[in-house]
Amino acid sequence: MSELALPKVGTARRRTWRDAITPEGRASRRRWTVAFPALLSLSAWIAVATYDDGGTGVGLLAPVALVIVFGMLRRSTRRLTALDHPELDERDRLARDRAFRLAYPLLLAVLVISLAVLALVLPEATRDVSADFPRGATVSISGSFLQLEALIGVALWLVIWAIFLPTGVLAWREPDALEPDTGEPTSELSEAARDAWLAGALTAGYILGIIQDVDLFALLPFVGVLALLGWLARRTH
Repeated sequence: MSELALPKVGTARRRTWRDAITPEGRASRRRWTVAFPALLSLSAWIAVATYDDGGTGVGLLAPVALVIVFGMLRRSTRRLTALDHPELDERDRLARDRAFRLAYPLLLAVLVISLAVLALVLPEATRDVSADFPRGATVSISGSFLQLEALIGVALWLVIWAIFLPTGVLAWREPDALEPDTGEPTSELSEAARDAWLAGALTAGYILGIIQDVDLFALLPFVGVLALLGWLARRTH
């Protein structure tokens, strides 16, 4: 593992809510590395299960939560993911290259599993073809029915995985990936407590979104906890 040299900090900068939710410890980074694919899979399952019913209020919470959780992991690995970071050494570049090499077979595994599941859940369809047959004869061709919206959804699903996996591998493997904030005060909450608050807010948001079927109700718990953590970060400054 790479050992990071601690930068000299003259004055502590003002902490924001993004700093307050950035995973600084390895255990926290691993929790959110697991949480992202879990949220992505849950959102995809809800989208498929409720497609014929017009969807639910979880639809707005899902992209917000995924963007924020990915941003947390990205910030926690920002030193290694910055292509032109002045403090990167050969060990850092090797760790990053290994992460990309590992992310490639993982993406292939996601692709194979996704296509297998898709083949199982697609509805069957029959098409009658009459062209190029004498006397108006028709031939029935059996297959599966895939709408354009579903095709776009599958493409988006694979793109999100392709973007996430390199960062996810780095966040999981590199305990020293975070650029330390030496001289800056930390939040009053421990990382475990903070992660529990965020996880609880996400769970409450998904439950409210399903029950109430209103986007605003699904967002309120999550946004409220983010605001609370941001206030705590400023308070400790």
